[in-house]
Amino acid sequence: MQLFRKTWSLKSSILLSCVGCMVLAMLLQLVLFTASSSSVISAQTAQINRRTLENLSDDVYDRLKRIENSLITIYEHKSFVCDLADHRDADALARKYAALAYEMADSAFDSDENLVALYIYTMDHRLVSSYRHAQTPIYTYPVDIYDHSMKGSAEGVQDIVASNPSVMAVTSYQNDKRELRLVRCILRILENAQTPVGYMVCDVDPKGLESLMRKYRYADEQAVWLQPQGKSLISSVLPDSGETVSLMESLSRRAQEGDVLPEQHDSHSLYSAPVRKYGLTLYSLIPSSALNTNQAMLLSSTILVFVLVLVLFVVLFIFISRGLTRPLDQMADTMNRIRQGETQLRLPEMRQDELNKLGSTFNSMLDRIEDLIAREYRTAIQLNDTKYKALQTQVNPHFLYNTLDTMSAIAMLHDCQIVSTLCHALSDLFRYSLRMDEPLASISDELKHLKNYMFVMNVRMNDSIHLAIDIPADVLKMRVPRLSLQPLVENAISHGLRNKRGEKNIGIRAHKTDAEILLIIEDNGVGMSEEMLEKVRTMDSEQALSTGTSIGLINIAARLKLLFGREYGLEVESGEQEGTTVTLHIPLIQEETDHGE
Repeated sequence: MQLFRKTWSLKSSILLSCVGCMVLAMLLQLVLFTASSSSVISAQTAQINRRTLENLSDDVYDRLKRIENSLITIYEHKSFVCDLADHRDADALARKYAALAYEMADSAFDSDENLVALYIYTMDHRLVSSYRHAQTPIYTYPVDIYDHSMKGSAEGVQDIVASNPSVMAVTSYQNDKRELRLVRCILRILENAQTPVGYMVCDVDPKGLESLMRKYRYADEQAVWLQPQGKSLISSVLPDSGETVSLMESLSRRAQEGDVLPEQHDSHSLYSAPVRKYGLTLYSLIPSSALNTNQAMLLSSTILVFVLVLVLFVVLFIFISRGLTRPLDQMADTMNRIRQGETQLRLPEMRQDELNKLGSTFNSMLDRIEDLIAREYRTAIQLNDTKYKALQTQVNPHFLYNTLDTMSAIAMLHDCQIVSTLCHALSDLFRYSLRMDEPLASISDELKHLKNYMFVMNVRMNDSIHLAIDIPADVLKMRVPRLSLQPLVENAISHGLRNKRGEKNIGIRAHKTDAEILLIIEDNGVGMSEEMLEKVRTMDSEQALSTGTSIGLINIAARLKLLFGREYGLEVESGEQEGTTVTLHIPLIQEETDHGE
């Protein structure tokens, strides 16, 4: 009876202490929360709205990028671009390529891009081809945006084209027939990525953008719109509230006039986020009432959670403490013995389900620990064995270098200068080829490696190949991917000069532009057939590299794209019995004085 009283007294004391501390902590937290919730929630709401608007900006960018990618498929029609570049007569182009816009709308655009019209023009604004979707008396679009059949259909297009935008321009125009403001995308057609020879006008239904805006709206009272600075808005999703709509229209006019919009207004908060690349800005206008409603809901939810946690704590404490007190001493004693080193001991089975589960889990944990200790021991042995084998593999290259150096010394002693030089060249070749800890090397180092290779090859081939190098001194310190030149020269010898009769020449030239280095390797070999040249140009370099079937050209092309991006790589020009020229495009990278940086 006395033991029972002590046990009950202990549980009661623990329960009252824990409940009292929890209630006190909850009351203190509620007071502090009420005092600081306004500013904290406002800051959190602002952060949430900014992040939501940034996510919406990313989705809008993705949608516009898809449209731009669809328009870029115009370059797949190479004959059309060539005819534009040759300044062919617009009427002749219109007869020849009348169906081009329909073909692009059918093959390049997905249905969810909501394309409604597509126009292709020459630089003097003459229509070549057009596409219009679902023509009805209600849903109609102009045959030519310059034919004045629809008021405002060509507003600002010529100014945008004349401004030479570097990317696709995004604007809008009001289609009175549909009583809808359509999104308009304008993309110039360039010859050799430089000279504009025409442009495309793409009209898109705004429902796709509006769907994204509704998806990211924080509240129904929120207004969201997309607008370029200094121009009219492109698309919007508005609430039913007249005050919010009126304020949004006022802010939109100010943005159209070029004003910088403040974030705070009398009863609203304004958030904005730019859309990458296209010069657009997303705006979000939220009434303060919506923010206050969320604050009240959060406060009431917090109080409810506090009450539920308190009740749950009391219930769990009573339930757990019933069968926990008496067997704890026995469990503690067993655990203490295990801690002192008697790891073979295990907790006995208890009558109570909770303690039985705890004991079983503890026993399983001990078994698992012993298993992990044994496994760790075996792993340590395997790791040491692996390290030993790795050290063994490092001996082999050094053994090869030392052997070649020894052969060179012996050759010098026996006055075999050519053999000695050959050994030195081979040793340097192996050292350079196996030192791939850095992906880049200077052009000077590449030339040293190439000269060693050419010395070995000319020894084999009786000096039948002549190598001419013309590289300015200021280019020699520029950095390029390691082993870029030698594989190309080896490719030229193996494929271009092997069956060449007469003089065999290889030339290497280099010069730099403002943004890149051009390395040119040319030979006077047998060249390539048109079929082989086309195969080399169209081969998927990454796929060929991953399958291990790539030749030197494709290997280097893949490495250039992996290191610097898809805009860099190499070009191949060749003809049968006309030799081959390979041009590497590499960004400007100055050699570092401290390679350890």
